[in-house]
Amino acid sequence: GNGKIVQKVFNEADSEARYVEVSFNRNDCLHMAEVQVYGYHLMAKPTSSPTPIPSNLALEKPATQSSTYNNINGVASKAVDGNYNSFTHTDCWKGINQWWRVDLEDVYTIATITVGNRLDCCGGRFHDATFYFYDENDVEVYVMPTSGGIGKKKSFSVDFVSAQYIKVVLGDKDCLQIGEFEAWGWKE
Repeated sequence: GNGKIVQKVFNEADSEARYVEVSFNRNDCLHMAEVQVYGYHLMAKPTSSPTPIPSNLALEKPATQSSTYNNINGVASKAVDGNYNSFTHTDCWKGINQWWRVDLEDVYTIATITVGNRLDCCGGRFHDATFYFYDENDVEVYVMPTSGGIGKKKSFSVDFVSAQYIKVVLGDKDCLQIGEFEAWGWKE
């Protein structure tokens, strides 16, 4: 309560649910900024023991992008520096759909992707992106198109794809700006 992060971890065999309810035993308003639930669909339940705990596999991993805008420090590594206030920035309207890519440096099972938007302005530029996943031989193994924007931050469920590289391609030829990119998963 009162601006604090409250975390409850369920890792028992009976922690299976379709819905999550958050409540407290007071006759007062419940205010929350965000609820994050990590898990997996029972049809795709991992078989390793113990149950894998997802971690951000992209944090501080090597990243590249199609271009870098003029004289600002919007380099590709800004999306994996752990800071939602820094951001990448590619060129704008240069005839190609701008892209950004991370090398996880090994093959991992990816369960969720979270993308943070540029927060100081221009957040509407990140929209209709497509995520491409590649194996260790740089062969495309999965494509995940999205529609619409992401607001300040948005998470996308991934179908437990095994990948080493993840590429984000913007839906038009505008600037690609990413505040933070997280790939949540575990080692196979």
